[in-house]
Amino acid sequence: MPKPDERAEPYRQEAERLTNDIMRGERAQPREGLFIEDVQQENNEFRADFQLLESSDRGFPVERRENGEIVPVALRYLSEIQRYGLSTERVSYLAQLSFVKPAEAVAAFRAGVTDFLATRIASVVDFFAGNFGGAFPAFS
Repeated sequence: MPKPDERAEPYRQEAERLTNDIMRGERAQPREGLFIEDVQQENNEFRADFQLLESSDRGFPVERRENGEIVPVALRYLSEIQRYGLSTERVSYLAQLSFVKPAEAVAAFRAGVTDFLATRIASVVDFFAGNFGGAFPAFS
C-alpha cells in the first residue's frame, strides 16, 4: 500500500485513534478545526454494506489497483450503474472488479480512512499555522 503524504506521518497515531473510534461507531473526538462528518458518513455506508455482504458467498466488491492495493466499492455506486445504464466505461469498470472476504475489505477500508485522516490532519495543522502552500486562486 502506498504511503500517504510524508507530512501526514506525525499524525498517523491520531488518525488511527479517530479511525478506530469511527469504525466502532463511537463518538470520535477530533482536534479543533478537523471536519470528520463526511468520514463518519462513509463509514456508516461501508458498515451497512458490510452487514449486507458479510454472509454472502460472493464477498465484498473491490477495485484492485496496479500496485496491488484494494479499494472497497460502495454498493450505492453499483446500484447507480444499474439505474443509469451500462455505458462502455461502466461495463469496463465492472469487469475489473473482484471480490474479497469481508474482513479483507474492512482492513482495506480502515487503512484508507487512516491515510486519509492523517493527510487531512496535516492539512488542518498547516492551515492553522499559516502554511497554505501558495496563494489562493482568484475567484471572479
